[in-house]
Amino acid sequence: MPRKILYISANGFPASSSDGRGAFSFEHVLALEGEGANVRAIDSGSDGFRHDEVGGVAIERLPRVRKLVRKFDLAGLRQYANRILDLRRGSHDTVIFSFFYMKYLPLLLLLRRRDVIVLFIAHGGDVMPGGLLRRAIKRWMFDLADLVTPVSDFTATLFSCLIGRKDRDNDKIVTIDNGVNWKKLVPSLPAGAIRERLGIPAEAFVVLSVCNLIPRKGIDMLVEANLGLLAQGADLHHVIVGRGEQRDMLETRIADAGQSHRFHFVERVESSELADFYGTADLFAMISKTGWSDNRTEGFGVTYAEAMAMGTPVLGGSGCGATTPVKHGFNGLLVDPHAHNVVEQIATNVRRFMEDETLRETMGANAKWFATTFLDWSINARRTLSALAQAAQRRKIAS
Repeated sequence: MPRKILYISANGFPASSSDGRGAFSFEHVLALEGEGANVRAIDSGSDGFRHDEVGGVAIERLPRVRKLVRKFDLAGLRQYANRILDLRRGSHDTVIFSFFYMKYLPLLLLLRRRDVIVLFIAHGGDVMPGGLLRRAIKRWMFDLADLVTPVSDFTATLFSCLIGRKDRDNDKIVTIDNGVNWKKLVPSLPAGAIRERLGIPAEAFVVLSVCNLIPRKGIDMLVEANLGLLAQGADLHHVIVGRGEQRDMLETRIADAGQSHRFHFVERVESSELADFYGTADLFAMISKTGWSDNRTEGFGVTYAEAMAMGTPVLGGSGCGATTPVKHGFNGLLVDPHAHNVVEQIATNVRRFMEDETLRETMGANAKWFATTFLDWSINARRTLSALAQAAQRRKIAS
């Protein structure tokens, strides 16, 4: 019998095929359905009540309940309560919560049934250490759940520390690496089109970053390293795809150095062109790090895996979930983002890639093989369904 899954994501699902919001949950649902599961997708972080379909996935949208409470929207709250009761009465045998958020606790208590397996997917920042109350609530949520699947070894370690993991908990924690839909990464433009659009010479070395421009992505350190290389005469261009709080600061620093023509900020890229950007790059770089003070980290780093699937070698940061897709010395290189000389380390490694074509080709080939062989979404889906079957069997034995 196919597993019937109620899949809930507070981070939402895409509003269109070009929308990156909720991409993890969207791809996961597609992969689970591809392996035979029946999935009912719920976006619990929407701006209203509606049903729509994106890329073949039917999505039920629910507004954030806090928004309804703040507006004192009694009609909306009644409609929300009716929808939750409808979900509780559903014919599903599994509830999957994407992320391990405390705000899921009311839904967990309402949707938990004797005949339903509950799975949480732990990503990274959602399982960072916190105060006593946070740890106690998350331990309780773990005890109520049947299964937690961290998306990387690093995330599994964070989660284990958060809940005070015991030996008896081992069966309920199954690390399942994040996935990448590499089959979608098909170039749609002629070779060289992105360089021509951005005004980058054909012979220049291109470094690409695709991420939110926030401190934990380490783009500020990467820009500083590239500015140093440019000052030494390197023929280098840096394409930065994304937006965020650091954009103005980065542009000011680059302008002050007189190198604005060497850095190309692209706020948004259609998903159909993403493969073209990865294919344009000689190196993908993002120096991810863990912000222990603000509970932020890179749980996996999907854009590393996407670049790798296109045969692009990568440069990343250690001490976070990037160590799952990026194997130092095999398909890319890692630097310690907290080292006192991290900018110097980044510059040294970028120069290595610039000057050693054999290194680029070898690591690029290894990157493509690794991503397409081990990080395919179908692998994640099969492992998820297998873990659910084992959890169901444990439930039968216990009862």
